[in-house]
Amino acid sequence: MGPTSEETKEFYDEVGWTLVDGKTVDEQLFGDREMGPIRTALQQERAARVRKALWSAGPPLNLLEVGCGGNPAISLLNICSHYTGVDFSRSGLEVARLRLAPTGKSFELREARANNLPFPEHCFDAAYSAHALYHIPIVAEQATAFHEIARVVRHGGVAVFLLANPHPLLSPVRL
Repeated sequence: MGPTSEETKEFYDEVGWTLVDGKTVDEQLFGDREMGPIRTALQQERAARVRKALWSAGPPLNLLEVGCGGNPAISLLNICSHYTGVDFSRSGLEVARLRLAPTGKSFELREARANNLPFPEHCFDAAYSAHALYHIPIVAEQATAFHEIARVVRHGGVAVFLLANPHPLLSPVRL
């Protein structure tokens, strides 16, 4: 059995979002170390597909990123009228604030869990979540998170999820 959400939160609050030489421990452990031409092309294709899916909600977007941690989706800011990031890690949100501030874009960061979002219904044009929801170990709570995200996205809006752990075999070794 994998770590609980509380253990994951504790890791990110105390270790994962610590900055060392301008990179978080999370980036050093799980980030892309070597980007050859194939991996670079695949990442560019994925990014283009995410942007296209979000763009279908109609730009500019009032975008919610669920599980932004210390790595907010800065590459999506140019299609946003406003960006809101949520994460369960206060440390991650502090790093996100440092990374978002220089962009000059309007943003808000809130400490919250994906399965209990502090927003009214239908208040976002789109939602995005990458590599976050698999940290919720209980399937019923994962379902609640999906319902919560759907609740806060307007009718006709879009939600994009990246759910695969990008380094599933390396995660236990690097931890």
